[in-house]
Amino acid sequence: MVWRMLVVLAGVQTLLLFLGCGGGGGPLKRAVLPHPEEAFPTSLHGTWRGKANAYYAPDGFFQILQKPIDQLPCMKCHAGTYADGTPVDTATYTPSCRDCHICDEKGKPDLTKPVPWQQCFNCHIRGVEIALAPMLGYKDVHWEKGLRCMNCHTLREMHGDGKIYPSYLAPGAMDAKCENCHSPAPTNVSHSIHNAKVHCTACHGKNFSCIGCHFPPPPGEAPMADLLYGFTLLMNRVGTNKVYPGAMMIHTYKGKSFVVVAPRGHIIAPKEEARKCDDCHGSKTILEYQQTGKIVITKRGNGVDLENATGVIPLVPNWQNVFWFAFVEDVTPDGPAPTWTFMKEGHPDLTQMWYAAPLTEQQLRKLATVPQQITVPVRPRKAKK
Repeated sequence: MVWRMLVVLAGVQTLLLFLGCGGGGGPLKRAVLPHPEEAFPTSLHGTWRGKANAYYAPDGFFQILQKPIDQLPCMKCHAGTYADGTPVDTATYTPSCRDCHICDEKGKPDLTKPVPWQQCFNCHIRGVEIALAPMLGYKDVHWEKGLRCMNCHTLREMHGDGKIYPSYLAPGAMDAKCENCHSPAPTNVSHSIHNAKVHCTACHGKNFSCIGCHFPPPPGEAPMADLLYGFTLLMNRVGTNKVYPGAMMIHTYKGKSFVVVAPRGHIIAPKEEARKCDDCHGSKTILEYQQTGKIVITKRGNGVDLENATGVIPLVPNWQNVFWFAFVEDVTPDGPAPTWTFMKEGHPDLTQMWYAAPLTEQQLRKLATVPQQITVPVRPRKAKK
């Protein structure tokens, strides 16, 4: 979910909350919102329903695991402490104002004390992207310029608006948009060609996927010991009319494998690192798909290493039978420490597209076209009289 939040609720910002304005990210429609105490119980922060909805979906991981989600650690990965430093008992934890705010003994938040952005990262583990980005050679241009969570995200996102959203990816759930600050987009050839059909992050975003808790690492390595990076999936995002970048998560359990793909592109690179034409068009992965009908996502490297495909990877039709993986699993799931081993190679047993759809054949034909040098017609100057 969101990882950029710096909530300041004192004074005028409390008024802005009720007007429907955010803590940043440009103007929003002014609408009267329910009081946070009324809206929070149905909000994504108040229910964490996004995880449960994905898990219990007809194509969700429950179909393989067959365990209630409340028995899994994914609903208990809360911060070690509340905002006031009190330790959290994950066995009895329920979301509340205390997660972010200093509260009195009755649970009423003290709105004179701003919420530091570090508190957001206590729950939003994807905040580690900021720490990991430099290790991977990535830069996040917004973070380096001093922007923090609430420069893009809004108070409506934090507390809810009384509506029930099935996921933060659902249309209307989030207010943060590139165009809130970057509008109109600078005039250039790439923007002229792509703006209407391709989202900004498809060219400007960076991505990676963890292969620890969601994808066990190679034998002999500890969880979260490695990452899939240097790649991005291109997919159509459901609920929009645009191509987005995406990521994947890969689970294995008792010989079964599960792969979920979803839109994702949170790290925004400097403009000089934006993708070039041939990063997407006529790429090695497109050529591999045309020549072999298969795209190898992960494979066994030397020894116990896993190697992953790099560059732009199109989410092709029938990708479930096109993408090829080397899967690993924990052979001691009930032991004190994991023991990883290669499980099998092949296609996943179960797949899920969460707010994603494959590229169309027409889109793939465009990607398969090797880009030619693009020239911009220049209107000839009138001769001087």
